[in-house]
Amino acid sequence: MNTLLLPLLFLALPGDGPLAAPAPKADLGDVKSGPALKCEFELKHSEKQGAIAITGVASSCGCSKLNVDRKILEPGETAKLSVAINTLTQPEGPATWTCTVKYTHASDPTIREIELTLKAKIVREITVEPPVLALSTGGDTARTHGITVTDRRATGGMTIAKATCTNAKITLDIKPAKPAGTGTAQEIAVTIPGDLPTGSHDDIITLTTTDAACPELKIPLKIAKRAAGDVSVSPESPTVRFTKGQAEASVLVQLRAGGKAISISKVECKQDGVTVKFSEGNGPAATARIVVNSAKASTVGQTDVTIHLTEPAGAVVVIPVSWYVP
Repeated sequence: MNTLLLPLLFLALPGDGPLAAPAPKADLGDVKSGPALKCEFELKHSEKQGAIAITGVASSCGCSKLNVDRKILEPGETAKLSVAINTLTQPEGPATWTCTVKYTHASDPTIREIELTLKAKIVREITVEPPVLALSTGGDTARTHGITVTDRRATGGMTIAKATCTNAKITLDIKPAKPAGTGTAQEIAVTIPGDLPTGSHDDIITLTTTDAACPELKIPLKIAKRAAGDVSVSPESPTVRFTKGQAEASVLVQLRAGGKAISISKVECKQDGVTVKFSEGNGPAATARIVVNSAKASTVGQTDVTIHLTEPAGAVVVIPVSWYVP
């Protein structure tokens, strides 16, 4: 496990605000992919009067989980911000993540911020493709998708011993490991049943390994299930693929309504760096081009694109989109 506890290194400087981080920057050096990268930042109430209320925490990377152990601090009290980053979604090489803590002081309702920075160099010895399995599916037919775990180390001794999912309806089948370069590769077949309830499903696939240094791998599973007879999407779960140095890449998605007329009224996407262009008018098919800007979007990411239709009237389609910038 990649874990670092940051100690108190120096007192906060006057004027830095009532909430201070004695060590606001951390550099973990080389970190091997596979286990989650974990770090703790200390936060201290540096003033002598009035309580501080921590109102929110946010990260520059959607692959991270943040947790503050206490949200109300009296003068002199401290809290710990725990950060866990999924290294499987990170590209190889130097990486920087920022965490923003928002808070208020009893004497002033103004929301203030303090920023923390975490750096590391990712060494990709173990990879999972895709690192996030995002799917859009419809109808009552079961669909199977694959996850491939590759151990690039010369020893190549890691195998998947057990696979579980937080959704009991999802079936996981572990295939035998095979040679891959100097290491090994192993596929896990993920089957989505036809009777999965319609709507959005946000689950976690956990792979238990035989490697003591990397005992567990967690892969987010995001499924958008449409009812039978709804609008069909092709591809159902598009991936935008970049070549090295490419600034912008896109993927074309086609929508059909079983031979009936279909028309797009508007498209929504909250992810910075992702835009969507769509065809106007109605016809037997509608198209949308999803464009990802590598300078604005994260290196590895996933988001939902919501398409509103005027025909069929009132229909809404949610498409999970993923990308990887080498």
